[in-house]
Amino acid sequence: EAIPALNSAIAALDTLKKQDIDLVKSMSNPPSGVRLALEAVCVMKDVKPEKVKDNATGKSTDDYFGPGKKLLMDPKAFVESLKAYDKDNIPPSIIKKMLKYYEDPEFTSDVVERVSVAAKSLCMWARAMVVYDKVAKVVEPKKESLARNTAQLEEEQAKLKAVRDELAAVI
Repeated sequence: EAIPALNSAIAALDTLKKQDIDLVKSMSNPPSGVRLALEAVCVMKDVKPEKVKDNATGKSTDDYFGPGKKLLMDPKAFVESLKAYDKDNIPPSIIKKMLKYYEDPEFTSDVVERVSVAAKSLCMWARAMVVYDKVAKVVEPKKESLARNTAQLEEEQAKLKAVRDELAAVI
């Protein structure tokens, strides 16, 4: 489940063109899909939001678009940083924050693709990281258990072989 999602996310990152990223950088009032995708990337990379005053309510809200645009300054380095992301050591606090995006019906590659190709790729990457983490947390303990059990089996088989060799020498 995790590997196909991860592979398709990496393939989507490979399709990102500099002009797609430049288009996102140039947006002053991006559509919600672009905002969500950049926000999710910021959360995954533990980039802090800016506090912005909402003119309608007068309250201060978190805005990731400004910090997200800063990540896009060097498109090639940005894409490489996503590909090199340490997916095996994602802090639980980040995954907890990411569930908000992962469960959002507006944060799917099909929905986000309608507003931006670049945002679709970012969406796919962010969702794949959550899937990978979820599966890795289930699979890793099983891998460790398999390794322990395999080592124990090999040890017991060596003992059995020694006993059989001893028995064969007596007979």
